[in-house]
Amino acid sequence: MKERHARLTGDTPAAPAAERTLPLGEAMAAFVAAGIGSLALGIIVLLVETHVISVPAVHEGAGTVSGRTTLAAVVWLVSWAILRYRWRERDGGWRKAEAATVAMIVFGLLATFPLVWRLF
Repeated sequence: MKERHARLTGDTPAAPAAERTLPLGEAMAAFVAAGIGSLALGIIVLLVETHVISVPAVHEGAGTVSGRTTLAAVVWLVSWAILRYRWRERDGGWRKAEAATVAMIVFGLLATFPLVWRLF
């Protein structure tokens, strides 16, 4: 039974699961990319509503909302791919990544409110 458990979990006598740690870079990349995507959506909405840019509709039934969210999703995926590649072996800076993500999500969310649009 121990052999099967070791084979499934990757535990070896030299490196038991309790001593083995994985870098947190890929998880940090996912968190920060989520913040970047949220901020991108907020900025896109703000720019469209203040008539600075025009985003075409991807689906006519949803109107320009489909174009805004599609563009934000592309920004999110590209940022995630880049950060994942660059941070795959990184193991520090979790607190900074977490704070930056929360800040980007908050600013992105605020930018989607009509009260903010009227300020510009």
